[in-house]
Amino acid sequence: MTKGNNSNWFDDYAEEADDIQIEEYDITASPNDFNVLTIFNFLESGAVRIPGFQRNYVWDLGRASRLIESLILGLPVPQIFLYELERNRFLVIDGQQRLMSVYYFIKQRFPKKEKRAELRAIFDENGKIPDSVVHDDIYFDNFRLKLAEVVVSHPNRFKGLSYATLGPKQASFFSLQDNQLGNFARTQLPHSSRLAG
Repeated sequence: MTKGNNSNWFDDYAEEADDIQIEEYDITASPNDFNVLTIFNFLESGAVRIPGFQRNYVWDLGRASRLIESLILGLPVPQIFLYELERNRFLVIDGQQRLMSVYYFIKQRFPKKEKRAELRAIFDENGKIPDSVVHDDIYFDNFRLKLAEVVVSHPNRFKGLSYATLGPKQASFFSLQDNQLGNFARTQLPHSSRLAG
């Protein structure tokens, strides 16, 4: 198409390239209703990895607290998608912010904003964040729920709580099978396909 020819300005440039081939992939998604504690244990054991194309953890304490509050109350949260490399070895495709918020809440530590890139490198190197780093105040603050009060005269009953200070009823949501962190979908792609890094 030449610059002076206005009659074909809407032509699709892809028509000019007949050698473009689009590959089709069979993608299978199967729901796996892992409970929150199981997912935490997957992260803790190194079974769940965060691939390079994922951004660093960016949520603030308020947003992470609202997710935890939703889980405690039994409200639905969005699905998390994991790519299964092999049996019990996963890459996070979608949901890293939610996964790490739960992980940090159970660990009772919240990452400092200025240390998150460094924490990501540590996670990538070790497959998890070692306890010595988690308990280092250079990297983390204590994780206490930061929730707004809906009504001034009625404080939010979860505000200021940590995983250790939840009552037995609230803490039980982490281990009960019917309290999942969304519906986990295990995505299976053919071995010939590779995720961009």
